[in-house]
Amino acid sequence: MDFSLEFFFRQQWRDPNLAYAEGQADGKPFIVFKVDLVKHLWTPDTYIYGIRSIQTVQTNSAVPASEGLRISPNGDVLFSTRYSDE
Repeated sequence: MDFSLEFFFRQQWRDPNLAYAEGQADGKPFIVFKVDLVKHLWTPDTYIYGIRSIQTVQTNSAVPASEGLRISPNGDVLFSTRYSDE
């Protein structure tokens, strides 16, 4: 039996090198960055057992973004990607 699955995969970690003063965020609890920045950051090496193929979901403007990157003043990083497994 085959099935397809679409899900948000979220990873969170703390990188003290990315910490910043709270005043730099204009009172917001985190700063949202362009996802392209993630290729310049350390990221966890994650492996999903038993998966045959996986791809990032491409969206149009009517659908919420498929990826997100935000960093909190203490260096907490939240990276979210929308995947499809077929």
